[in-house]
Amino acid sequence: MKITGNYMGDVIEEVAPLVKEISGLKTNLEKSVIKIRWFNEKSNYASYNPFEDVFKFNKNLFLNEEGLKLIVGHELMHNAQYKSKEKLLIKQIKYFLKSDELEEINPLNALTEGDATLIEKNLQEKFFKGAKRTLFKRRLPFTNSFANSSEVPYTDKFRSPNYVKWANILKNEFGGDRDKINSLYEKDYNQLKEIFGEKK
Repeated sequence: MKITGNYMGDVIEEVAPLVKEISGLKTNLEKSVIKIRWFNEKSNYASYNPFEDVFKFNKNLFLNEEGLKLIVGHELMHNAQYKSKEKLLIKQIKYFLKSDELEEINPLNALTEGDATLIEKNLQEKFFKGAKRTLFKRRLPFTNSFANSSEVPYTDKFRSPNYVKWANILKNEFGGDRDKINSLYEKDYNQLKEIFGEKK
């Protein structure tokens, strides 16, 4: 599986309808750009920048094809969030302008990442049960190559603990009801903070 812009475009085209089916939110990829970057241990495997409408994917993702589709589904959900909920981007900008609140949990981030993770997990349960992550025991000296690889099921172990926590809040508090979850995007900062606060 060679990660190229054309290949990722095909994967995005395949997964986007599934994200809409599960989430009830529609992606808008008309002006989206795909960028492939070399592996960087400090970067995410994949990301979506709503300000620039850009998807970025590492050239080495260490996932099988179904695992890759999960990651793509997560980032497509971010596209759907910002394209379907036009005020969300403005809310994020206003939040980051309030420097006195930046040390606290960002409830907008909790919603967007928690929901994208919930959709990712739903995609896995419904469509991509064979998702796997490749593990390597050691890196070969002076190269970007690895040795002694093995494939293991893609589980919450490979997801951000906070993302999983926020996804579980949405699942448990709202029973996975998409109408209720999608309505949260209309809530203000304080209302979301009550949902995703540390007491949870």
